Amino acid sequence: MTISFIIGGGVALEPPGLALHERYQVMRDWSDQVVRWSGLTLDQLYTEDLSVHLYDGDDSARPELRHLAAARQAMLAIGIADVLAEQGIRPNLLGGSSLGWMICSCLAGAISREDLFAMLKFNSRQPMSPPGEPGRGFAVAIIEADADLDWYCGPDRPGVYFASDVGGRFADGKYQMVMFSGKLDALRELAAEAPRGQLNVLSVLGGGHTPLQEYYAGLVRPYLEKIPFRDPELPVVSALTKGAAVTTAEGVRAEFAANLTTPAYLSHVKQGLAERGTELALLLGAGVPVALFAWPYPTLSVSSPEEIEQAAATVYDMGIELTFN
Repeated sequence: MTISFIIGGGVALEPPGLALHERYQVMRDWSDQVVRWSGLTLDQLYTEDLSVHLYDGDDSARPELRHLAAARQAMLAIGIADVLAEQGIRPNLLGGSSLGWMICSCLAGAISREDLFAMLKFNSRQPMSPPGEPGRGFAVAIIEADADLDWYCGPDRPGVYFASDVGGRFADGKYQMVMFSGKLDALRELAAEAPRGQLNVLSVLGGGHTPLQEYYAGLVRPYLEKIPFRDPELPVVSALTKGAAVTTAEGVRAEFAANLTTPAYLSHVKQGLAERGTELALLLGAGVPVALFAWPYPTLSVSSPEEIEQAAATVYDMGIELTFN
């Protein structure tokens, strides 16, 4: 029976708390390693609330916040995978969007854990736009499933781009959650014209997944060329290309580079995993609210000890063979 691990895009802004750390020795050992590699503290990784900075009016992309939010997401997702592995629950397939795709590549063995955390630190310290240019940002929106995207980011909206779908259509089929990215002034103008409360503009993390990030991508690509990528041990389904899975080291390197400027679709991941026979998906760490969205297979969120127990019970009930090694 095929189990897939999914890791959503975005970063972990809200503190996860210490429950995982307190419950599992493997999580404590892993967190200590993350502290050594990242230079962050356990308090920062587990208890610092970054969500308070989202609407503080600071238009700069804050390197320290970007680093912590990304490192925390990677720590949580990889640590939860380690806890599940201790219980014999291992994936046959992996798929993720944006940062989640990079973390999945790490779980597949295509990039070492140490190299992943070094890359996250390096990336967070690069300016996301040329000196003197306006800041970039994201806008998170819940819009109708059949909404005209050109109204939001078409030719008449210079400076606004489609960046990602967060989870595809909602379970009721009527709405979808998407992210736009671009110049902050253009995003704020869009938010003002859209129905009240439909778009929330975020500035402190910068932008992403648009051609505007080419300056940033130019700074990051030489660093990526130095990383010793390897062929992944499991297929990693792409969020950038519909139906595609990455299976080679050079494919992983190319995906890391394209991920900087190309829109990411979690719906591509969902479909690609379904086409490859997924019968149960576990969505690791912070990110996609599973219950909101339609899924082509049973899907469980796994981000707490209670949810790990639920996942283990589900695997047992479905008669999935456990793998200990």
